[in-house]
Order: sequence, then structure tokens, then C-alpha cells
Amino acid sequence: MEEEEVLYEPEYIVDMKVTSGRCFYLIKWKDFPMSDCTWEPTENLINCEEHANDVAFCKEPSKEGTSDINASERLDFSTVATLVCREQHMYTIRFKAKLDDGSSVWISDKDAHMHLKDRLIEFYERILNLKPLET
Repeated sequence: MEEEEVLYEPEYIVDMKVTSGRCFYLIKWKDFPMSDCTWEPTENLINCEEHANDVAFCKEPSKEGTSDINASERLDFSTVATLVCREQHMYTIRFKAKLDDGSSVWISDKDAHMHLKDRLIEFYERILNLKPLET
């Protein structure tokens, strides 16, 4: 007897993270409680285009619209609207920040902790409470 693969319908995307260069989305599944949210890699998400706007689209730093900067030298930290995701490689951590003008930049963990304490608290509260990113 063959077992059929069950497809679950996403209700919305709660959050996004980048781990080892791969994007993962925290999915709130339709008709399931928040406690059943799961982290899914992009390739597991089928027909989710309408949900892609729930969080900022994940791009590598070299792609258009996102830059990797030495933030302490060139960024006016008051223009940071929100922290979108966190990326960790071996011993370094950085955050993707969405700016007031809609562009995005990667900010080092050190700069985020020095200049964006309130945004960091909001970011971690959103993850811990599984609240969707408000756009």
C-alpha cells in the first residue's frame, strides 16, 4: 500500500532566517496552532508566492538591493526600520536590516548590539512570540 504525501497549506510566514547561506521560513500552517509552526527551506515551499511578501525576500548580500557594509563607518542607524533576519557562519553573526527607504543592508552583530538595542529586542521578541513581521 502506497502512502500519499500530504501537502499542508501555509497561513502566513512568521519569520525568516539564513543558516549557512540557505533561507528558511517559519511557517504558520492553516488550521494548526502556533505551536506547530515549522522552519522550512525555500525548496520545500510550493505555491507560496502569495506569502512571499509577509517577510522581506531573502537575498544574498551580493544581490541587488542588499549590501554588506561596515555599518559603523557609513550607516545612519536612525534609518533602520527593522531587523529582518539573522545569519550565522561558524563564529560570526550578522543581521539583515531593512531601512526606511526600503533597501536592506547586512549589519554586524557588534554594530547591532552597540547601535540597535531596541531593534534587537523587537527582533527577538517577534521570534519568541512567533509574531508576523508587520510591513
